[in-house]
Amino acid sequence: MTPRERWQAALEHRTADRVPTDYWATPEFSAKLVRRLGLSAKSEAELVADLNLPLSSNNIRPSEGFACLRRALAELGVDFMVKLAPRFAGPSLEPDCDEFGCRHREVNYGAGTYDETVSHSLAGFESVEAIERSYKWPEPEWWDYSTIAEQAKDWAQHPIQCGGSEPFMVYKDLRGEEQAYIDLRRHRDIVHYCMDRLFELAGQKTRRMLERLPPGLLLFCYVAEDMGFQTGLMISPADIREFLLPGMKRRVELARRHNALVFHHNDGAIAAILPDLVALGIDVLNPVQWRASGMEREKLKADYGDRLVFHGAMDNQKTMPFGTVEDVRREVHDNIRLLGAAGGYVLAPCHNLQPITPVDNVVAMYETACSP
Repeated sequence: MTPRERWQAALEHRTADRVPTDYWATPEFSAKLVRRLGLSAKSEAELVADLNLPLSSNNIRPSEGFACLRRALAELGVDFMVKLAPRFAGPSLEPDCDEFGCRHREVNYGAGTYDETVSHSLAGFESVEAIERSYKWPEPEWWDYSTIAEQAKDWAQHPIQCGGSEPFMVYKDLRGEEQAYIDLRRHRDIVHYCMDRLFELAGQKTRRMLERLPPGLLLFCYVAEDMGFQTGLMISPADIREFLLPGMKRRVELARRHNALVFHHNDGAIAAILPDLVALGIDVLNPVQWRASGMEREKLKADYGDRLVFHGAMDNQKTMPFGTVEDVRREVHDNIRLLGAAGGYVLAPCHNLQPITPVDNVVAMYETACSP
């Protein structure tokens, strides 16, 4: 079966020749994987420079790093999703700034680096009126969508992710992490105003991408927001229903109009809001962090297995980085048994595989998933 056929079987709650799989990793881990499989003579540092972008058709470039990663995933039998993205063609940006005016820098955490927001373009504003007077919002015309169909043309046998939204994550960049949560209590009008602008921008960009794609592709829109930590919600259910769900519902409806499904990413212990998300119409739930409170695999399958496809569930906090190969193989079998009975499961890491993760554990994960 092709990757698309395996994903399609999972979506239709049918069994396939084996469980479909996906790949999420940092560039540092991908470089280790490529080296471990003997697919490049480049150093890890050189490969990281090649791979310092998410896996997508927009940047699976003719560089050695991406070519080697594609060979690695093919060798491991990974049914990875391909991500499409428009090219930024708007006003010239200041160094290290994004389109929202937020400044970023790479922060080294020892085994690699993460891009972190270090200045917040809306941090000092106290009213909606002040923002309207002084701040220039990005416009959907700042992106070039003309290559979207070209990006997709060689990937008809893979699932494709096209557009979506994760606006509260952007809002936290705009206002600063702490201030964003304070705003939910003290500046609710600013939250409403900014979230409406961010949802609208995401919707306009997504619509323009979807309109350029040929029919017949297996499409997903990424409608995401991180709402949970290890033991509960970071945002109250009332605030989620007020600030997030209405905009997410519009993105779900947009996906439906273009025959796309909804891939919903939401970290942590989100059991308290999951009924609302299912009612909203999400199709795929990622990452299934089953060690978080209330996210037990048996319960998720029993409560939502007829309405959701589960994606992820290979624990990235303990099993993958710190477990043995046998621990990993056992978890693969447990996940397939608990989440994949009669289909409805795509096996993948719960989040990006980190550089400390033993490559042997990842090879074992995919080998076990591909075994009869």
